[in-house]
Amino acid sequence: MSNDVAAALSQLGNPRGWGHIAFTPTADGRPWTMTITPTRYMDGDTVLTHAYDRTVQIPGGGGSGTTGAREVLDWLVEEDRDFDVMGTI
Repeated sequence: MSNDVAAALSQLGNPRGWGHIAFTPTADGRPWTMTITPTRYMDGDTVLTHAYDRTVQIPGGGGSGTTGAREVLDWLVEEDRDFDVMGTI
């Protein structure tokens, strides 16, 4: 994964705590918006929750052969994670 994409994802916390994942695409290789709705998860005996969605801009486009959002989409497929791409470009 490229450094720019990894830096953006690092702002979202541990993927173990990600619940719903949604992307809002843009045209012409501009950054896509990625929104994570956190889920509850355990850290030892403590239940950790987040009361708000987390949103980042993922650089690059999401089309085949591009970097950026495409890298994240491919990674989520590899990890068998559920996600939505909202709207149309």
